[in-house]
Amino acid sequence: MLAGLLKKTTGILLSGLIGACLLGINCGVAWSHNVGQSQTSKFFAPGTVKMLQDRASGVTPGGAGVRQGDILSYIIQSVPSPNGATQGSAGYTTDYIPPGTQVVGAHFVVKTPDPTQPGGFAYVEAPFPSPGLMADGWGPRGANGYRAPFAEGRLAQGIQDIGVFFSTDPRTARLATPYDITGCTKARLAGTQLAFLLYNQWDYDQFFAFGNTGGCPPVGYPDPKIFTGGSGRGNPPLVSSLTPGTLAGLASPVAGPQTYYSNDFNPVRDGVAATNSVTDFQGQGPWQRIYHPGSLIGGTGPVTAAIAQGPETITAVPTSAGWLLSPSNPLPASTNALRFAFGERVVGSIEHVRVDLRITDLAAFAAGNAATPPYTNQSMVFGGDASGGAQNGKDHVYAYLGPSQANNSAQLSIVKEVVAKAAAVNGPWLASSGDFAAPGEFLKYRLTYLNANAAPLHNVQIKDVIDTAEVVYISATSGNPFLGTASYVAPNVTWPVIPTLLPGEGGTVEVIVQVTNAGGGAVTQNTANAVATEVPAPGVTSIMVTTLSATGAPPALTHAKTVTPTSGSAGTVLTYSLTLGNTGGAITARAKGNNNPGKGPVYPGTANIGLVVADSLPKLAGVNVVNYSATTLLNLTDTTTGAVYPMVAGADFTVDTVTRPGDVFWLVNRYPAGHPRAGQPFDFVNSRLDLNFTATVAAAPTPGIYTNQVETYMGDALSGKDLSKISTGLAPVAIATPNFLPFTKQAIDINGGSPAPGDLIRYDMSVTNSGTATATNLVLTDPIPVNGAFVTGSVIPAGAAVTFSNDGGQTFGYTPVAGANGTDPAVTHVRWTFASLATTSTVTPSLQVRVQSPANNGLRLLNQATLTSTETGTNLFLSDDPAQPGLQDVTLTTVVAAPDFSTSTKSVLVNGAPSTTTQSGDTLTYSIQLVDSGNQGAGATNIQVSDTVDLTTLEQIVVDPAPAGWSVTGPDANGRIVWTAASLVQGGSATFGFSAKVKAGLSNGTTIRNAAIISSSESSPVTIQAPPLQIPLTQVTGVVFDDVNGNGTRDAGEPPLQGVTLALRLPGFVADVVTATTDVNGQYILVAPLSGSWDVVITDSGSVVNGRTLTTGNQPLQVTLGNGQTLAGQDFGYQLTAAVIIEGQVFDDINGNGSQDTGEAGIGNVSFTLHNGLGILVGQGITDATGLYRVTGLLPGDYTLTLTDNNGVLVNRYLTTMPT
Repeated sequence: MLAGLLKKTTGILLSGLIGACLLGINCGVAWSHNVGQSQTSKFFAPGTVKMLQDRASGVTPGGAGVRQGDILSYIIQSVPSPNGATQGSAGYTTDYIPPGTQVVGAHFVVKTPDPTQPGGFAYVEAPFPSPGLMADGWGPRGANGYRAPFAEGRLAQGIQDIGVFFSTDPRTARLATPYDITGCTKARLAGTQLAFLLYNQWDYDQFFAFGNTGGCPPVGYPDPKIFTGGSGRGNPPLVSSLTPGTLAGLASPVAGPQTYYSNDFNPVRDGVAATNSVTDFQGQGPWQRIYHPGSLIGGTGPVTAAIAQGPETITAVPTSAGWLLSPSNPLPASTNALRFAFGERVVGSIEHVRVDLRITDLAAFAAGNAATPPYTNQSMVFGGDASGGAQNGKDHVYAYLGPSQANNSAQLSIVKEVVAKAAAVNGPWLASSGDFAAPGEFLKYRLTYLNANAAPLHNVQIKDVIDTAEVVYISATSGNPFLGTASYVAPNVTWPVIPTLLPGEGGTVEVIVQVTNAGGGAVTQNTANAVATEVPAPGVTSIMVTTLSATGAPPALTHAKTVTPTSGSAGTVLTYSLTLGNTGGAITARAKGNNNPGKGPVYPGTANIGLVVADSLPKLAGVNVVNYSATTLLNLTDTTTGAVYPMVAGADFTVDTVTRPGDVFWLVNRYPAGHPRAGQPFDFVNSRLDLNFTATVAAAPTPGIYTNQVETYMGDALSGKDLSKISTGLAPVAIATPNFLPFTKQAIDINGGSPAPGDLIRYDMSVTNSGTATATNLVLTDPIPVNGAFVTGSVIPAGAAVTFSNDGGQTFGYTPVAGANGTDPAVTHVRWTFASLATTSTVTPSLQVRVQSPANNGLRLLNQATLTSTETGTNLFLSDDPAQPGLQDVTLTTVVAAPDFSTSTKSVLVNGAPSTTTQSGDTLTYSIQLVDSGNQGAGATNIQVSDTVDLTTLEQIVVDPAPAGWSVTGPDANGRIVWTAASLVQGGSATFGFSAKVKAGLSNGTTIRNAAIISSSESSPVTIQAPPLQIPLTQVTGVVFDDVNGNGTRDAGEPPLQGVTLALRLPGFVADVVTATTDVNGQYILVAPLSGSWDVVITDSGSVVNGRTLTTGNQPLQVTLGNGQTLAGQDFGYQLTAAVIIEGQVFDDINGNGSQDTGEAGIGNVSFTLHNGLGILVGQGITDATGLYRVTGLLPGDYTLTLTDNNGVLVNRYLTTMPT
């Protein structure tokens, strides 16, 4: 680090906002011309809060606090600050990576309501905003006068690299002692800021070379600007790079190998710290890209010098380059900083990014270092000059370097936010994020505190610092949970000390203030602070900044535009449809307009509050390719009611084609007839505008694909300047040329389901020539995604010549060779070349890749093909994933993989042998066999096996030694045993065991159960059960049945008797000790409380056996039971009391008429049988000498009599009577 370049501070003023004013003292506002940064807050994301709360409450086992292997997600919140402007060209958030952690995620996010999350909000990944408009050439200040070999750069291209970046360069690491640059920058302090402090060497070097306005002369060696010239204002410089004949851009805050302006200033690059040379500027910066949706690179083609001011535009183009960051593919362990470069900043918006850090060394994280307090993650945010357009941005970003700092402690967390505001102190209160407030309004602040530590915190003090220059204190709550009455001694609101705050405990307090704006500041800043014995002063802070404006939040306009048809030639009439929305506040002033091209786009003003809409039609070299014809529709929709109101030209709006020849303006002046505010100036509240106009393609147009630019302008009472929004690259139309939009590409998992390691992914592409000319030499190039291997023979040529590259697409002459799984990992690109493609024709090439295996959860495969033709020239068409909302989305496949412990098992032995029963005093030996049968290549981390022994049934627990690589704790007072390991390889296993004694005195029938819960950082908990064991019951069982034949034994077919009640009685006593009722199978179970002699008695409280006779002769049934004995087979039979006689006579029917006539005698000695309706034999015998037979004691029912004639009496006879 270069000592002595600037004054360094000797201490840290605040941990949440480094360099705040002395608390309660207004520093005043010095208006300049930028959108700066006066607030940065940092707090745990809701998912991390819930994880810590669940651990502390025991919902998740393992104890409170953070652990090694945890992924902690942080939200960094920033609020742009007005400083003579309300639209900023760019913003940068830097996160310094604490020791003992590794970056596994980095996202630009938006805050959305979600009642399932702690705090009621979620932070959802979103694409980056577009960059601010700046001059594509030198800025409005003109040429900067750079000395040779330096040249003029382009103002836009220096700030339009958008995305997420990381650095491993030691110069970007956080310094223990910062540089104070307060007097050296054009940025001005706002609110209660005291100083601008820089905590890394790299930004300081860049600022000193490109942004220092001269207020801080160098000490010890020459000022770097003796080479670059200028005053640190205006367009950034260019310099010849180390490659002869090429130029490289300087002064990008994210300079690196994947940015457009890629070089930086390094004062020791030439090997001599005390002197500067051109060599110090001839090297790439340290920032490397991370892939993120919406990322842009600042320009295309080689870097070129600016020779004029150039039009204000957005030069950036989409890029899919960058590290595929995920928990399975973290950034290098040497990463010391992340930087988010997001687009245009608008006062009134609140920006959020999320950083995910995995704790790789808990001891190092807990210890910190000289630059990083224990358990702490620190951040910095800064903005740049005003955006172009109406706010007239002139300077590159380092001219306005004014950083704001924030931190978060993983011990004690505090978050400050505005939750509501009101016009009166008693409400009604309206939900508000607090981005804007007007004098006289009341604000309700909420402070949320949490012990995120694994141990209690002591003497916790919560304090809120009021900005007394701009607000007055009204009241404070006593806390939820109750803390006590807050005291107020200006400017501090202080709550009583919390003696002990247990892990996971926390709460909220609220403060109400009234805005006075007595100090005349642009913002009011309110700071919450928390300290504890374990987190001493300055403790942790959270800051809330509210912009003060009597007119409220500024408008936030949205532009959308389409064109039909999307292709044309000379004379084609195009219809453009433009939709304008407003998600912000009202227009508060008339548009002043601009007639000086040196100050940005020329546009007309308005006589009153109103909106200026401009359409910059497609041009080539300043000449229109498409000419405006007529406005066909301008409707206003009331977004609260859905009502549509036509607007009348000349009354509600006017059309201007004169102010900027070749372009068209619509001046929307008032609300139309029929609207509730008809005739009033148009302030764009609760409204949407839909505008259609026609345009005609010029004669003999130069073939090409042309886009359209939409601009809106309006006045702003807060800054006194006009606001503008300019959207470029809209509504592309192919003029006299082929057109390949849409060009789609989708990924299909051939194996079905979610993509998994080893799956086959087929990429299906579709290209249609929707233009007006045939395409020739159509070249489609598809890079094989990292983490996938090309499947040989999978290409569908679709009528093209197919070639392959194995050198990153530099040459195409490689011949694929099938290897493992039919893949050739050497193939890097596949190229299809089509001789021609006629209009309306379509080609559908495809190929397959195999996902690498093993692979980790979250592994991403990105794929985007490119397309060119002879006619479209340098226009590069990018494939689009139709499943994504954008127009040129990368086709993204995310692998789903995780450890799987569901095949793990748990067993138990009783006294060393398998059993299903046990007795008091037995030794039970439990064994847990853990197996990871999942598909995550990295295996599992932070594995925990938790087993809670039931201490009401078991005692004398002895735990086996933990296997290698594992540790074990317990049993604790609750019987909980926990085995843990830092990692387990895929397919790995481990065995754990313990033994315990069955307690004495347990009741017969007691069931002993035991389960273990297996979890890891990558998988959901899995519960495995040991087979249950039971202490046997002392009981007697049997069946009560219908003894149809009365033989005292249950024969086949004799039905059960359900609902018969029985009792267990002591011999000689009539009191029922235990009762039971037979079930549908006639079965009963009587469980004896003790062993010994018992009587089993049929009590028949339901009269089921009434009218029946006991046939088994066992009433009462006397039994003797041993302890744990089950005496089975104790049956009771009952037969219905007899009430039926069947009798008759077998006779000689001489005349065969079926009746016994006079003289027809009986036949004796004939044998017979009788069966009931169930086929059970109930009687038998032989006829007497007169042929008579008789069966008595029968029950009512159906019977069958059979003459068996065992004695052969009826031989040669036949039956003459009919059966009945």
